[in-house]
Amino acid sequence: MKKSGIVILLVAFVGMSLTMAQQGRQQQNDTEMKAYFEKNILPVVEAEQKNFYKALSTDEIKKLEELKGQMKTRMNRTGKGNGSGNGNGNGRGGQQQGRQAFQSLFTEASKIADAHPKEKKHFQKTMDDNKDKWMQDLTKICEENNPGGGRGHYANNSPMFDHFSDPGWLLLWDKDRKNFQQMARMGRKGSAMHGSGMGKGNGQGKGRHGDGNGEGGGHGNGIGMQNGMGPNQNINPELRAEIRDYAQKNIIPVISKERKAFDSILNDTEKDQIALAQGKRKARRIMFREWYKSEDFDPGARRDDPNFDMMREDMQKSMKEVRAIAATHDSEIEKSMDNIDAYSKVWASKIKTITDKYQSGQNNNSRGYNHHLRQMASPVNFLLFNYNETENTSLFDIDRKNMLIVEVYPNPATSHATVRIAGIHNQLTEVNLYTKEGSMIKPLYNEQVEGEEVTFGFSVADLENNIYLVKVKAGETVVARKIIVQK
Repeated sequence: MKKSGIVILLVAFVGMSLTMAQQGRQQQNDTEMKAYFEKNILPVVEAEQKNFYKALSTDEIKKLEELKGQMKTRMNRTGKGNGSGNGNGNGRGGQQQGRQAFQSLFTEASKIADAHPKEKKHFQKTMDDNKDKWMQDLTKICEENNPGGGRGHYANNSPMFDHFSDPGWLLLWDKDRKNFQQMARMGRKGSAMHGSGMGKGNGQGKGRHGDGNGEGGGHGNGIGMQNGMGPNQNINPELRAEIRDYAQKNIIPVISKERKAFDSILNDTEKDQIALAQGKRKARRIMFREWYKSEDFDPGARRDDPNFDMMREDMQKSMKEVRAIAATHDSEIEKSMDNIDAYSKVWASKIKTITDKYQSGQNNNSRGYNHHLRQMASPVNFLLFNYNETENTSLFDIDRKNMLIVEVYPNPATSHATVRIAGIHNQLTEVNLYTKEGSMIKPLYNEQVEGEEVTFGFSVADLENNIYLVKVKAGETVVARKIIVQK
């Protein structure tokens, strides 16, 4: 991922103001993605590698083991971080070195693959026949776990699937590391160098391209962040308003100026494709929001709704065009990111100062939260930033006064789960448990709530390992959240 500290800041405001429960949903999303990978993708990869290795000579296998050893060493080296959450190998020089080193390994492996055209052709056909469906399925998982909020952490990186037909990738695949993250990192080749640093400190991750994680998790992408998006935290409207005001006056104008200047590099076709994608993304956001507010809202129904499927396919087509534009103008986008990134430390410092004012003296209904700079930045996000929206309502257009915040944790649950609901506003609140298909299993809560918030627990001991839906209705507002039971 390129240098893009500013876009992280932008998404941070959205993350703080609009999605306080996203951390739980991301964990749930990762669990479902991993399960899909192990069931559908891993067996195909292992079978193809086994078939390919049968055709290799002893010397070729020995050479590949050496290459895999070098890759493992390099991954471990770049993945280490200190107690402050600082990842290594994350500056521009580290990034370029990482890309070159990994490319060298893949080149050597590809030479071996080229000597076996029959196996190479078979592998490429197998992967080409499957990867579109894999991409669609993974994207669907991401969208269902984060409706209206983008396509998810891995599905957003669909170019990694473009590398899956590379036999060099297959020969270097480590069958003993059966995890989706390895596939994602190897699929993006050089991006694997952007390592994760796990530390015991409260992550002030300062690596530009890596994840400097303190205990509890934190991403160090340009600007560090603190953990603290726990389930007991609530939204403070004064804090949200102050940060929003600061962003509108100080951050968004800088991005808008840089993005507007970048238009001089684009041709008319590229501008039209980007504008179309911007419009589709905004329309999709509105469609999801209105659907949640409507009486037709039914948890699980979206899975079979042709309207959402059509919108998803249409959006995927536009995003593919925008990714192609980003690849064409890779170096120019990086220069623009550099110009914006020069302000990032000042912005981060100011945001921290604002946030710190609200960390003391909180009552039980407003416990505060640390700002969470989410790692969602990319050249595509830079291109899709709409500088014509002077108020940037696409980032802040949801009325939180009428928004119901629902958190279900732990997720996955083994014996018990807790439901926290905020934004109730003294309303009758009804909570029911459903199957993932939308059939009601049992009621969980039904009371007139005096105040803004309620928290209660329920047992999952009588439930099979599966995905379920917790549907909350407070007044006329309805929200559903997935919960995974995994004993």
